[in-house]
Amino acid sequence: MTLGYHVRRSALRRSAGGYEDGADQLRQWRAELRAVLEEEGNPLGDDQYGAALAKRLPQVTDELFGAFDAYIAELDGVGSGLTDSAANYEAAEHASSVSDG
Repeated sequence: MTLGYHVRRSALRRSAGGYEDGADQLRQWRAELRAVLEEEGNPLGDDQYGAALAKRLPQVTDELFGAFDAYIAELDGVGSGLTDSAANYEAAEHASSVSDG
């Protein structure tokens, strides 16, 4: 008797789709946020406090969008990894059935 396990490739692909959907949603939110920030210009006011915060705004927005980009890349990586795993399991199963048959 050969010990082994069974992988549900459909579940891997379904999970991959969830990560891809999440990345797409983040891309949309990132674009919407970028549009609002560009439209608003300096939303911090014209007083001394607003001016002080405005000096930091470019750095803060760069860090914010960098975090969006990093999270999107992670989700894309997990999604493509799950898709690749499903394809690899399918190929291995096919190869096994051909060699057994």
